[in-house]
This record gives sequence, C-alpha cells and structure tokens, in this order.
Amino acid sequence: MKKSCGILVLMFTCLFVSAAFAAQPFDATSYKMQGNYVLHQTVTGEIKDGQGEYTIKLIGEQPTGANYNKKLFLEVTPPKGKGDTVLIPLQDSINGFEPRIELKSFTEYGKNDIFLAISGSDRTFKNKFYVLELGDYDYESRFIYDSRAVTMPIVKGNFRPGYKLRVLVLDTAQQSFIDLSPRKAFYNQRGIYNAKNGALRKQVTTWGGEFITLEPVDVDGDKVYELRGLMVMYGTGPSNPVAQIQSVLKYKGGGWYVLRSNTAPARDLKFVQAAKKKTTTKKKTTSGRIVKIKRATPPVKKQTSTTNNTINTAPAPNAAPATVPAPAPAP
Repeated sequence: MKKSCGILVLMFTCLFVSAAFAAQPFDATSYKMQGNYVLHQTVTGEIKDGQGEYTIKLIGEQPTGANYNKKLFLEVTPPKGKGDTVLIPLQDSINGFEPRIELKSFTEYGKNDIFLAISGSDRTFKNKFYVLELGDYDYESRFIYDSRAVTMPIVKGNFRPGYKLRVLVLDTAQQSFIDLSPRKAFYNQRGIYNAKNGALRKQVTTWGGEFITLEPVDVDGDKVYELRGLMVMYGTGPSNPVAQIQSVLKYKGGGWYVLRSNTAPARDLKFVQAAKKKTTTKKKTTSGRIVKIKRATPPVKKQTSTTNNTINTAPAPNAAPATVPAPAPAP
C-alpha cells in the first residue's frame, strides 16, 4: 500500500514538472507586447452553446532564463466566422510554475468553464487552483472558484489520550479518529504523551487546511463536474503529517459546498497513506460559500500585421496530459 501511494504522488509531481518542458516560445508582437512569452498548452472545446469548438491557448510571461510565470494569459480563438481572436490577461497575482488548463462544465448552464492549476504560485511552493467562466460578451471572465478565497472544508484536529487524533470536518459534521500509536516513541520523546499510561501531557495545535491536489471529477455522472481535492493535516511540524482529508466540492446555487469527505491516516512525509477502511459521512451540508466575482483585465484583440509572424501552436510531444492522477475517490 505504501509503495503504490508513493507512486501516485510521484506521478502527480512528475506531471506538473513535465509541463515545464512542454512550453514553446510564443510570438506576442501581434498584441504589441514585448518580452519572453511561452505557450504552455492548447485545448479545444465549446464555451458557448451551439457555436462550435473554440481554441484556447495558455500563455505565460517569464523572466529570461527562468520557467517561473510572472503573468498568465488566455488566447481565445472562436470558430471561423464567429469573431476575432482575443487575449485575456489574468490577474497579476495568478502566477507560478507549470500551469495547466482543462475545459469542464461545473455549473448547471452546461457550457464549459476553464479549470486552471498552478504549481508553486506566488513563489510559495503552494499549489493554487481556479475555475474561470467566460462570459458571452467579449469573453469577459469571472472566477467561480479560487482556492485562495474558498476556504473549505474547514477541518479541526486535536490530540486525545491514548495516542488518538480526533478529526472533525465542520462542513459535513464528520468525526473520525486516527491511531497515532505507530509513532508512539516520537510523541513520548517530545513530552506530548506519558510513556507509562498514554495520558496526554500537552495539546498539539494541528495545521494544514489547503488542497495539495485538486482535479475535476464527475462523481454522479450528470456531465456537471465537481472538484475532488486532498489536504494533509500536520501535528508537531512538517515532518509529522497525521491525517489526510479528501473532499468533493460541488457548485450549486451560486456557491460551493462539500458534497462529502473522507479521512484517513498519514504516516510518512514522502507520501500520504491511503485509508484501509472508508469512513462514512454523518451529515451533509447544503449551504454553499459564494466566491466573489473578480473581473479580469479586458481582453486584447489580436492585431493584424503585414509581416509574416509564424507561431507554432502544436502541442509538444511530451506535453502533460490534461488529467492528473489523484488518490482513491471518496465514498
């Protein structure tokens, strides 16, 4: 079990890293922009009902000699005869390494939204995730999910006597207990537990609460996608992961809510151990937390030029696939 889970996380890491090698130079002179621009990914799909397939390119501006993207753009090309190609600058705070996009529908309207994942954004080594909705008028965009703003699920953990950890997912009222006894010596040496009787000598403030992976999944087969993410709870420090919480988020009625969660042990820094037994959710919540609409900078229309600027838009041979492997689904 340990070996297989380690491979899953390694695969996830490799996919993010491989995206960096898929980037190709991008000529932005038609947008009157100077600098070092690269094409990360090209995807196609419908974003407006019944109007055919659009082509969307994910473009990054990088410092010379670095693969860090200080700014990201979306170039949207409609089907022939449906309008002009435009360039949509994303917020300056949306930056980082190895960005990738997927076209999936997350709302009841049926048209595709844009799922964006970035590794190590804001120079913090934290992965960030977004869902953007492109409007019908001139591709005006808004976020319907922003991992910096949507703090769910809220998870609390506290150490209990007898080498136990109580984990409470507030959004679903799910309570689970994790066995800490495999690291009994670790906690005894730090004075957290009494080695003679397992009594709790001092409380530990657990921390974590951010998704380290997030992916679109259609858990109920209705062609409207949900988001499935994994977060890790830590005890005494980064070398002491104590629990993993996998959650499925659903968008409904203008907000997100936790559809279900699954809690399991985490006993090694290098990987997250999968649960041997699935936990059950005691209660579900139906209250979503609405993400505030954030307007992007207006799109820039592509300038026609008399010079022959050829742009290679074909995906690189080693381009990362759109779907990233994730841990076993929550029940």
